[in-house]
Amino acid sequence: MNVSVNRMHEPDTYQQAVIASAERSIRVLAPAGSGKTETLGRRVDARIAAGVPAREILILTFDNQAKGAFQRTLQRLGVSGNVEIRTLNSFGLRILTQEFPDTRSRTGTVFYGPQEPLLAVFAGDPYGGQLVELFGTLKSHLFDPQDTSQKAGDALEAWVVRTYRQLVPEKFLKAHPEKTFAKSFSQQLRREFSNYEEFLHGRGVIDFEDQKLRSYALLERNPRVAELVRSRYAEVIVDEFQDINPLDQRLIEIISRDATLVITGDDDQAIYGFRWASAEHLIRPNTAFKRRFTSYELRTNYRCPPAILDRSRQLIEHNANRVPKNPISGVAIPGSITVIEHDSRLIEARQIARTIADTLATNPDLDCSDIGILTRRNAHLDELQVHLIAADIPYAIRAERDLVGDWDAVLALLDLSTALRRGKKEVVTDYRAAIGNFKWLPRAIRVEQLSHFGGLAFPEVEMSLRQANVPTRTLKQFLSALSLLRQARTIDLELTVIEERFLGYGAPGGNRSSQDAEEAESEDSSLGLLRKILAGRESTREGAIERLREFIFRAITLKEETGARVELSTYHSAKGRQWKMVVLPWVSGLSAPDPLTRKEFGELESERRLFYVAMTRAADRLIVGRPSSESKEWTSQFLHEAGLVPRPKGQPARPRQSALTTVATASGKAGSKPPKQPARPRNTRTTRQS
Repeated sequence: MNVSVNRMHEPDTYQQAVIASAERSIRVLAPAGSGKTETLGRRVDARIAAGVPAREILILTFDNQAKGAFQRTLQRLGVSGNVEIRTLNSFGLRILTQEFPDTRSRTGTVFYGPQEPLLAVFAGDPYGGQLVELFGTLKSHLFDPQDTSQKAGDALEAWVVRTYRQLVPEKFLKAHPEKTFAKSFSQQLRREFSNYEEFLHGRGVIDFEDQKLRSYALLERNPRVAELVRSRYAEVIVDEFQDINPLDQRLIEIISRDATLVITGDDDQAIYGFRWASAEHLIRPNTAFKRRFTSYELRTNYRCPPAILDRSRQLIEHNANRVPKNPISGVAIPGSITVIEHDSRLIEARQIARTIADTLATNPDLDCSDIGILTRRNAHLDELQVHLIAADIPYAIRAERDLVGDWDAVLALLDLSTALRRGKKEVVTDYRAAIGNFKWLPRAIRVEQLSHFGGLAFPEVEMSLRQANVPTRTLKQFLSALSLLRQARTIDLELTVIEERFLGYGAPGGNRSSQDAEEAESEDSSLGLLRKILAGRESTREGAIERLREFIFRAITLKEETGARVELSTYHSAKGRQWKMVVLPWVSGLSAPDPLTRKEFGELESERRLFYVAMTRAADRLIVGRPSSESKEWTSQFLHEAGLVPRPKGQPARPRQSALTTVATASGKAGSKPPKQPARPRNTRTTRQS
């Protein structure tokens, strides 16, 4: 249960200005906790009361969660009539089905195998999922695979060459440097983009981004239909405008030319640069829409108390490319921020669990659902899971990041290892743990046919895999992994075999540099943490395995309990959420900003916005962790910038750059030129989601 700021109070001065505005082009700057959704809901109510038919008001949202929030708000406010509320994708799909019924519009799940050799390496798997994402990026930048003209193809190639370092993941870039491969990559991508369109056409489907691209392209080519669509709407309201991409902007522009246009959002919460979203359209709307916007700021923050609001504002003002704002707290309590420091993540996690237990014990009005623990990456939540389980504190986390699943697989493989050491190959053994967790076996065998391997001797297992047409190379890798598991002399070596040869956190050949191994441990695998916990705690292999078994039993028992849970999440996933108490563990220079951040693409400002979002999730108490002087890591610069931690002596403060200067009336006049491309962090693809 999150705390809520959607209170039924009379609109404040700043909200009332938005509700009553008669301007045709309106920008609403709505920082965290400012009551944006309720303000826009009241504006809709006022417009209907003024004679605008409800059916002529269109609200476009970024996702279904925001759509649901608007629907609930209008219902709570008693707004009558059929106000149209849609996500941008569903709106685009509606245009296709209603205005162009003969056009292909069925959206299908796409598994595409690339034909070009360089792109096959880029895709990294037989289904081309990463490549399909890249096609979506091209479409979001208005590259149309149905436009086969030389001009369009040349423009696509030039753009790909120019943005190559932002388009491809870090590991691919290392193996295929820009100077050598950018041109050939762009040429192959141009051909593959066309092949992909033929692939979709042959199956009679479109992909997710086509819902917007096809509708925009058809409206652009059919002015009469576009005029008919525009005639339906007197007012168009667009939520979370800082998260739109160039295609979104064009689609919004073409359907809102004759309507009152209200764009709303917060450029300080623009955190989806990795999706190629850009806050530039919100910062400079006059340029984007060729119309003069009047700007309003919802100044009162009804979520964050003064202590948290002041420090988060001090942080975000270090960004140069933003619209200045003047927020004030509308919360009666002062709030608190506590900075804690420890020598390691594991020690810090233990203290956080104790603090949560003590807080719950001494505050009867607080329950687990009032507490959120947020980190930059999902992998950084592992230590916290361990100590929450040890303290019997129930928690919620996304299933793919639940370390108990990984550790349960480890336990099953260790039990198999024990059986292999005791018996001979001819003895019937349960090999399901090995088969179900060997990443390189086909899914049909690992999942659908897994039960067939429960009571077989090893020769029968081998024969069954051969009969299932498992590739010879894969079968050899599987047999080698089993042999290595059986021969491992220490539990640490067993964990290494399990980690690299079964669960897939390393190449099956085991040939990794020390740097690659370190990256895999920090990003993908929770087994590095398991090693730390088991090391030195038990003198025997049997004792260590028993300790792991007891831990998993305790974790499963805790999961089965019903009731409120502490929420474990990332900064990104926490956007739009809030808790009375928020914990930001281990804010070091190796987590905030993210190590992959590149200053040359403006990503440092993006990372600063992300940490600002994390800070402003707290409605009462904020706890921030940092590494101590005894740690190998160092305190994040963001804590210095927010005034939470003094700068070390001799370290100069970073000079603030001049920011944009206009907010009160019209936007888009002042400030430096926007960067050519929105910031997009390169993220390595990992087995566990990071």
